Amino acid sequence: MVFVAVGNLVLANGIASISAMVFWWIAARFYSVSEIGLASSLISATSLIVFLSSYGFTSSFLRFLPQAENRNQLLVSLTLVSVAFLLLLCGVFYLFVLLVPANLSFMNGAGYFAGFVVLSLSMLLFQILTPILTSYDLTKAVLVKNTVQGIMRIVFLAFVLGHGGFAIYSTNGLSAACSVVCVLLAAKPLRTALCARLTFCFGAVSRIFSFSSVNFINVLHMNIPGLLFPVILVTLYRQEDAGYFYIPWMMFSLYASIEGAILSVLLAQAARKEDYRSLAMRAGVAVGLLSVFGPLLCTAFGEDLLLFFRKEFAEHSLSTLRILFLSFPLFALVQFVLCMKNIQRRLRDHAMISGTGVVSLVAMLVVLMPRLGPQAIGYAWGISNAAGCLVIAAQYMVRRRRLQRKAQA
Repeated sequence: MVFVAVGNLVLANGIASISAMVFWWIAARFYSVSEIGLASSLISATSLIVFLSSYGFTSSFLRFLPQAENRNQLLVSLTLVSVAFLLLLCGVFYLFVLLVPANLSFMNGAGYFAGFVVLSLSMLLFQILTPILTSYDLTKAVLVKNTVQGIMRIVFLAFVLGHGGFAIYSTNGLSAACSVVCVLLAAKPLRTALCARLTFCFGAVSRIFSFSSVNFINVLHMNIPGLLFPVILVTLYRQEDAGYFYIPWMMFSLYASIEGAILSVLLAQAARKEDYRSLAMRAGVAVGLLSVFGPLLCTAFGEDLLLFFRKEFAEHSLSTLRILFLSFPLFALVQFVLCMKNIQRRLRDHAMISGTGVVSLVAMLVVLMPRLGPQAIGYAWGISNAAGCLVIAAQYMVRRRRLQRKAQA
């Protein structure tokens, strides 16, 4: 059962990765680098809003839904809170674009902004469906969800060729909406739950607030490069620079999603039974293999992978791609340890590790970007994961000394 669930999620992420590669290959062939940069900045803005709206609830769904006495109440409460946050943050984004340079000034139009809100809402529902379906043991539905979204995104892109960066961006939200509808029609247990009496309970949200908060910090660290940096690059540099960064980051994040699938199943299964050590050991072996294979793959075929998109990416993005993948073993170790902290409910240790990652990432970006420009992002990402590993090592040493003192006493 566990292997089937992991296989479904890995296959779902694989389909998402392949469809994303095809999607961006088509976009790179038929759109300018400037239009790709604009699209990536809008996708990043939506992803940032969706991320902030979910507030770490992704891990909360996996950790608490499987064992919740009232699944419907917890599901509806967390979803409504996320939707409310999303609408508020879309309003903040509208105020933001009023003050941004001309690159995003077209978003002041009512039609563009209304479309942005609707597309962002569809992306939010698409994202939170994965942990919800996993907690309901409906990983096959996750596979259907990603397959429908991947196919429809490419189909929609074919219809909007030549209509600019916003058209590229819109295909993500439209395909996500189609995917959500298909899943709700196909997943009978989830549909039955949603058709039952739906009630909002503030207490259900407040009880898991601390857990969601520490996971929010970690997800913030994982998503800052893809969510915020393209917008920064468009604002401070050129649209082309956002495109040159986004493609290698997209490749890295898609590969990292394989580890995410493994850890998601580990967290959900650990919530159902006390003995999770054997499953954790197998997950650790799989993560170790990914840590070896990823850097080797990038070193050997990184330039060829970028040439798949366009020659310019091989010229300007190769160093960023190599830095990201060479840092993957550090990233994978941090994420595996944080997953174990979630299972063991060691939230203070979790907060220290993830908080160090966020602070060091921002600090290194501030220090390095004036000197290295857009290349600073890759180095800052690697250093931040190394800092997280140092905190893990320090926690291990402190815990070991405490155990030794207790044994001596």
